[in-house]
Amino acid sequence: MLKRLFSQSKTSRIAVVQYARPVAGCADPSDPRHVAGFHLALVAIEEDKIGHEWRILWQAANRPTPAKDDIPAHVEWILDIREPINVGNSRLCLGGVIIGELKNDEIDALKQTIKETAILVDGKLLLNHENEAVFNCRKWTEMIITQRLVPRGWASSTINSMQSLLPTLCEAAKDSARQRTPVFVEYKT
Repeated sequence: MLKRLFSQSKTSRIAVVQYARPVAGCADPSDPRHVAGFHLALVAIEEDKIGHEWRILWQAANRPTPAKDDIPAHVEWILDIREPINVGNSRLCLGGVIIGELKNDEIDALKQTIKETAILVDGKLLLNHENEAVFNCRKWTEMIITQRLVPRGWASSTINSMQSLLPTLCEAAKDSARQRTPVFVEYKT
């Protein structure tokens, strides 16, 4: 049935999706700096006759790793892929920003493009962040957009940093909080 639903549309939209982190004190979408404390991820969305279907979500996630042998305890960053997913199922989802689109026959290329940013080790897709002084989900999302999606024409060429997305992310968060459901808005240049 999902295959039939997805075959209705010829394109998928790509969005940055944001989640509140109330545990970290970051649940206020009215704060213009809110995105610094929110969790960000990427999602490919395909619309059908009955609304939005959330196809695939990619996110950088950190996992504490205990000390083992000669390796001290540390935090691993992994590429977490969820398919299929409905981001609206999370009460912490504050919508997001549609940043571009691709043809449905390019979905496999998108999957591969994002997966290439990780290295498979012991069944986990580890993200290499050695050259980054600060690494987190926002930095990873920005890197994917600017280095992978924009050059392929899958995201707006005017996106050059997370800062360029901030006003539209704030708008989506406010609308989502007001409507009590995730709202996705088009990226505004």
